[in-house]
Amino acid sequence: MLKRTAYRLTLINAVVFIVVLSISAGSVFLLSTNRIDAKNREILQHLLKPLEYDTLWADAHDFKEDDGDLKDYLPNLVQTVQWFDAEGRLLAEKGPVAVKIPLRTDAAFEEQRSPHALLLTRLISRNGKKLAYFRIAMDLAKSDDEKWNLLFDLMMGTLLATAASGVAVFWLVRQGLKPVELSMRQLADFSADASHELQNPVMAIKTNGAIALKYPEGMRASDKEKLTTMVNAADQMAATIDALLRLADLEQSLPVTDLKTIHVAKLATELRNDLDALAAKKLVKINVDTNDPDISFIAVEADAKTALLNVLRNAIQYSRNGDRVNFVAKKVGKYIEFKIEDFGIGIAASDLPRIFDRFWRSDKARSYRSGGNGLGLAITKNIVDRYKGSINVESVLGAGTAVTLRFPEVPPTES
Repeated sequence: MLKRTAYRLTLINAVVFIVVLSISAGSVFLLSTNRIDAKNREILQHLLKPLEYDTLWADAHDFKEDDGDLKDYLPNLVQTVQWFDAEGRLLAEKGPVAVKIPLRTDAAFEEQRSPHALLLTRLISRNGKKLAYFRIAMDLAKSDDEKWNLLFDLMMGTLLATAASGVAVFWLVRQGLKPVELSMRQLADFSADASHELQNPVMAIKTNGAIALKYPEGMRASDKEKLTTMVNAADQMAATIDALLRLADLEQSLPVTDLKTIHVAKLATELRNDLDALAAKKLVKINVDTNDPDISFIAVEADAKTALLNVLRNAIQYSRNGDRVNFVAKKVGKYIEFKIEDFGIGIAASDLPRIFDRFWRSDKARSYRSGGNGLGLAITKNIVDRYKGSINVESVLGAGTAVTLRFPEVPPTES
């Protein structure tokens, strides 16, 4: 259980760490890409800054696509430059970047998607009169590569940092849980030792009381009543001790040598036979549906019977006289599913989170006292967890309860 807690805490830490690092990496990426974009704009502005627009315009009427040399103005040309007349008609163009978007006379910076390029348009005027437009385009392929490389580096850094953090946190959690694990082990040992020590005196009280009741001659009625109460209390104490010892046993690893194939149809018959007397006393009918008579699973027989008996016994105990209890077993994927449904007093929604607590029963259940000790469902939950199965309880107060247990066909053998 503590190992699962360690895994869960590590997973939570990993999720939180990924979220925090993703926000941080996203912020760095946005700031860096904005800086790259600003640098590209600065480059274009820098290229246009030294040009004498009046001089350019003086030669613009002679500037054709196939003659004229823009290298006079932009040495080592790696951008594309374009001349437009005052009406926006293209006069000349030169450079390696294919510009496909039409001229927007009201735009300064524009971005072309394919091929990806940044464009800057400037108006050439004289004495307030529009003469022409000059546009320069810069290829952004290199900037895009820089952005993708930055994104990849940030993602890899986030994943590596998360992995390293996960390993470190798992180690720290395991170290932190060691005192808890030790305390739980000591508590389990104490419960087992105390239960063993209590067995003999409780058995002595029960035996002596039973013998005294067997020979009631000369015994006062009040004494007989006291002895009966004492024997009943001893019986209940003995049942509680057995349950505590069972819980302590479930803390140990699964005994591989005791595993066997359990046929569900046969198990259902045995369960019904074990509960016939209790069901007859309450006039409750047990309806069994094993769906497929050939389904089976591997488990310790005592574990499977104990888990299901505890739930079935509760279903009968808390049913009204004359009710029915449905027991359905079927294969679901790699699991064998048992659903036990009654139509009795039900459990309040506020009580459902606590039904697996040791020694706990709801007030409603207490009004239907059956001599139980509140350990049955705790034992069932421990058994299901031991097999890495699941248990789910749905209930409506006054309408009944449905308990669904799942056991794997083949249980994990690791401790």
